[in-house]
Amino acid sequence: MGCGITPPRKMASEIATIRFVKKNTKIPVPEVLAYDPDEDGKVGGEWMLMEYIKGVNVQKAWQNMDEDQRALVVRAIADVWAELLGLRFSSIGSIWEDGENGFKVGPMTFMPTGKVAAIAPPDPKKCGPFESPLEWIQAVARRDLAYQCSPEEDETERQLRTVAVVEQIASDRIVPEQPDDDMTRIALEHGDMNYSNILLDETNPTVIKAVIDWEGARTVPLWAIQLRPFGRFREDVMSEKDIQRYQLLFRSYVGEKVPAWLAATGDPGKHLRRCLTIAEWSDRVDPLEFFETVDKWHQGLNEI
Repeated sequence: MGCGITPPRKMASEIATIRFVKKNTKIPVPEVLAYDPDEDGKVGGEWMLMEYIKGVNVQKAWQNMDEDQRALVVRAIADVWAELLGLRFSSIGSIWEDGENGFKVGPMTFMPTGKVAAIAPPDPKKCGPFESPLEWIQAVARRDLAYQCSPEEDETERQLRTVAVVEQIASDRIVPEQPDDDMTRIALEHGDMNYSNILLDETNPTVIKAVIDWEGARTVPLWAIQLRPFGRFREDVMSEKDIQRYQLLFRSYVGEKVPAWLAATGDPGKHLRRCLTIAEWSDRVDPLEFFETVDKWHQGLNEI
């Protein structure tokens, strides 16, 4: 349960992303039939009408699959991600429509926040697009891309910690100013590709019918894209041990097609992920408190 605050016009970016994916990949996505930004305020919010696609979500279908079918589903999900990770962009942000048939990377959009204390979405003027990974990660550290929350008792101390982290990132020069190798190339990340947003064919559950819910999708460096498609499965459907096993299988499948991503989210890219974590939690006393545990969890190397 959250506060219900969402970024302005995030739906326009979601629609642009769906149309971009449909045009530039083989990933099945629903057709957007209509969209109204509600600029006159008569409805009370932007809305869209989408094609209905009949299918069953992965968790529901999983319970009736044999081991071979499950491996095929893991492969199918990996193929979707491999296509997204294979796309290349020149800047960091979110996809927006540019003219009748064009697309551009514009300000980054976000999913609705779950924070009860949130009072405002990030300022779009501070959300990019960012021309370099360094420019982006400094904005992350400044909290420019975070929802604004009600001030806390230790607000001054938090602000001082944030300033110190921003200065540290600038002086350390761990994050490159420009994408200088395969690991730092900018790709497209679906913000919430969990089991409920992947619809499988009801008669052949090894076939993906659609990937839905593209709100908050963004273009970011490969090392910032940590994938965990089975992380929210109910325990009675998939045990923690099985989640680890399928996560390792998933990573190996994606890595076959996008080895740069496997390196970026493995040991070679660890210094970059570590820097990103420091930026994301710049107002904390110890921003790296849970880094090792969470990082290994994403790699399928431990349980949380």
